[in-house]
Amino acid sequence: IRIVASGVVRDGCRTEFLRLAERLGDASADAPERVAFLEEWKDEAAVEAHNATPHFTEICPALGAFLKEPMQVTTYTQVL
Repeated sequence: IRIVASGVVRDGCRTEFLRLAERLGDASADAPERVAFLEEWKDEAAVEAHNATPHFTEICPALGAFLKEPMQVTTYTQVL
């Protein structure tokens, strides 16, 4: 079962929120070393534009150096 919970952190509260969220994750996870990125995009063009940005093309390969194995990427499309 996958659950996605999202929200917007109040101004000035990001650091404390992330500190508490890390504690929650550490206490809840059977595999605390497992990470996930959850993204939502309007369409394929938006995904392609994001994937071409400097922050994506520079940071993603750098993150890969810390992984035991390549990220598994699954794309879902909403069907109405």
